[in-house]
Amino acid sequence: MTTAAHISFFTATLMVLLAAVFLRDLHLILTGAGWSLFARILSLFLVAVTAFGVIQFVSYADHLLRSIYAYRPTAPQGSGAPTSPVAVFIPVYNEEPDVVEFCVRACAAIAYPDLRIFLLDDSTDTRKRTAMQGICRRYGLRYLHRDHRRGFKAGAINHALSHLGGDTPYLLVIDADQRVKPEILADLVPILEADPAVSFIQTPQFFRSEPHDPISVTFSYQQHIYNKHVCRGLSVNNTAMLTGSNCIFRVSHLAAIGGMDEACIAEDIATSFTFHLKGRRGVFLDAVYAEGVGPPNLAAYFTQQLRWAYGNTQLLGTILRQLVAQPRSMTATHWLEFLVTVSIYLLGGVNVVLFLLPVATLIFGIPILPVWVPPTFAVVLVVVIAIQVIVSVRERQYSLYDLAFSQAIFNTLAFVYARAIWYAVSGRHLPFVVTPKVAPGPSSRSRVRIAPVLLVIAAVLVSMAVGIMRTVSLGSDAGTAIPLFWACYTLAVLSSFLVVWQRDGRLVAGGGID
Repeated sequence: MTTAAHISFFTATLMVLLAAVFLRDLHLILTGAGWSLFARILSLFLVAVTAFGVIQFVSYADHLLRSIYAYRPTAPQGSGAPTSPVAVFIPVYNEEPDVVEFCVRACAAIAYPDLRIFLLDDSTDTRKRTAMQGICRRYGLRYLHRDHRRGFKAGAINHALSHLGGDTPYLLVIDADQRVKPEILADLVPILEADPAVSFIQTPQFFRSEPHDPISVTFSYQQHIYNKHVCRGLSVNNTAMLTGSNCIFRVSHLAAIGGMDEACIAEDIATSFTFHLKGRRGVFLDAVYAEGVGPPNLAAYFTQQLRWAYGNTQLLGTILRQLVAQPRSMTATHWLEFLVTVSIYLLGGVNVVLFLLPVATLIFGIPILPVWVPPTFAVVLVVVIAIQVIVSVRERQYSLYDLAFSQAIFNTLAFVYARAIWYAVSGRHLPFVVTPKVAPGPSSRSRVRIAPVLLVIAAVLVSMAVGIMRTVSLGSDAGTAIPLFWACYTLAVLSSFLVVWQRDGRLVAGGGID
């Protein structure tokens, strides 16, 4: 029995055990006497959310274990230096010229004999377009500009594909904020040439963190978990996914699926889905070939996360429709991996409601069935979190102080994800906004909306006061103690975020509460 098979058996056993527990909870809710309809609905919601959260956690635990014990990096099999022509696409949309030139300079220094670099400039700012044209002249790049933004980044790539000659078999896509290493093509092209079945190779998006900068650490930590743990685990399950940059395509395979997906704002994972749906295969190679620039402040970070959550929620509907229409087009593992991966933002969105559950129980006296999970799962939870923290601290030297504030920011993203889910479900259009790469100037007022957080904190404080008075007058019971504990946890998390928000405000002159 292989290591991967052992991990699969462990995951399946844990899921069966937890399924039995949740069925027991459902039976209690539906058959229990003396419960109001509203109380039953809230309890059902809590059980459903907990079950969904457990599925997400078990999926992450499965990926983490596979990434540590079963992942084996793909190595090139060929001999001799590769010489096949490679195109490099750098998509740009109103980026700062200094940031773009930093990227272009690194791309021009790639050690490869037949390199064709294109700057795909969708900028609407004429001053920046002029600057991009100057950069292209200085470094000998080919400049492409569209008068429309159809398909956004995916549309720009598809438009540029039509300008490639038939003698260019490979395409490297690099975001404008990435500084690529010279050896990237010398290492990646041989893998494609050794295996004609490989459609793409994805390498990690690496973002260096600044010590004691909660925003920088949070974004770096988030990307580290996804690339180092999830993507490696997905690769073991033959479900490699694109992340939008630092990836190389076999042009013929990309053309065969109709190019990049222009219908979804999260074009990377949507195109990954199309590749797998068409029976194609990708590879994740855990070797850092580029270093990127993270969001400089909370507003930029939340703008980026809003776009990602909106795009993934959009894609979830597409995946579900395809599952109903073509269930045999992918394996059960592929379907499960895509459904779990793109639905992660839903869990963040429902956290807003979970923040308010103590308010419902303590202020309005609505009983909610506490969800019970077996001690086995509690042990697994603690062990997996400990492994995640230890591995991350060892690999990236994060401090526990930084990780604590990162957790506060992660939890507060629930408000951002809830907004994204509302936009996607209601069919509202979310305009594409590029993530800022540099800190705002002194006159900027770009700050995140703090009012929803303050409202939840106020409601939680009131519920805590009611719960404490009830405990003093009537004594402690599970119906009061459990929601009071979660109210304290919510208060601690959101209050920690206020510290980060205040620090961010000192970096953004003139910001205020909105």
